[in-house]
Amino acid sequence: MPRLTSAKCFVVYEVVNNSLERLLASFHATAAAGEPAFLLATPDGAVRAALGEGDAPIRVGAMGYDGGGSFWRPAALLRARIESDDTPRLSGASSASPMPLAPDGDAVPTAAWCEAVAAALSAFESGRARKVVLARHRTVDAPAGRAFDAVETWQALRRANPGVSVFAVTVPGGVFVGATPERLVAARRGADGAIDMEADALAGTAPLSVSGDALLANPKERAEHAAVVDGLCAALSPLVDPGSLEVPSGPTLRRLPTLWHLHTPLRARLRPGVTLIDVVLALHPTPAVGGTPREFATRFQRHHEAFDRGPYAGPVGFLDDSGDGLFVVGIRSALLSGARATLYGGCGLVVGSEAGAEWRETSLKMETAGRCLRWVETPPGCRPTDTVGTPSAPEPGRLGAVAASTSVERKSVSP
Repeated sequence: MPRLTSAKCFVVYEVVNNSLERLLASFHATAAAGEPAFLLATPDGAVRAALGEGDAPIRVGAMGYDGGGSFWRPAALLRARIESDDTPRLSGASSASPMPLAPDGDAVPTAAWCEAVAAALSAFESGRARKVVLARHRTVDAPAGRAFDAVETWQALRRANPGVSVFAVTVPGGVFVGATPERLVAARRGADGAIDMEADALAGTAPLSVSGDALLANPKERAEHAAVVDGLCAALSPLVDPGSLEVPSGPTLRRLPTLWHLHTPLRARLRPGVTLIDVVLALHPTPAVGGTPREFATRFQRHHEAFDRGPYAGPVGFLDDSGDGLFVVGIRSALLSGARATLYGGCGLVVGSEAGAEWRETSLKMETAGRCLRWVETPPGCRPTDTVGTPSAPEPGRLGAVAASTSVERKSVSP
């Protein structure tokens, strides 16, 4: 169960005045000091829609894939908007440089990967499972004397990935950053007190070298997508008003910089007494990042994935006390820990999956974060392994007050 803790800095950012530089400096300094910090950009006004224009008490944070994690109740809410792509570069990170990333898309899949795919296909044939998601990770080290910079990486992710949610959040071991196209759930309480929610089914993938029409007509990808839609509907059914769940008859195409996805939005009204956290806990992990049945997929991943997913594919977001909020799925992501970055990528296995093609798909997905990695010179006296970004002091005034915010009693977040 996630925990509620104190926070020295909370930041929400919308891509839609001119205080972005100060806002980013606050995040930069707070994360470098090892304090909780959070940054989220949404392309469609989702932050504003969920929070309104007020400063309602909120909780913010990230859950690990296997549960746990922390939510923070911040002492202040900072927001900035920007009307162009001319995002500022922090003075403390003026030397930020791209990290050359050698592609591994043409590499031969490992024997363990091929064995895992074969085991999944056997499970499908025997009827034990319909879909499982298999993920892998890749570590990248910055040059000697350098460390990865979370804010510069976040800005590169935002520039390179328009139309998606871009996040950075401190987690145990570093800063978790990503550019996710997948919304887990957004909820908004209406004037009548009822809470309306929206969720995304995002599954079925092809590189842009394949036409969108071909993806729509691909039976294997359609089957993978249908498994996610069915799983979401089953999880939501006991939580929403009867007859309120709206599901389109078929998916549409979602185009990203390097990939196509099949996308189906779901909308519903929550039953009285059901909260946003109830929905998050019921949906996660969705079949888009776990599989179906969920129990089989979880056992499969624990047996075949040779790493701990940590925050990868877990919920990232915020909620307020009235029930409004937004959570995205932490995919197309990386964990920055000093001079080391860990990239993550996963693929949905269904009947017809082939080990080599699925390996290449995970490579493309890891490149989303990998090609946006930025490193800076390590400050004198600091070890690269201890640095998550070059410290940069916030401006005085409001940001200084945020950096010195009061602590909050630690307690569990009620489901």
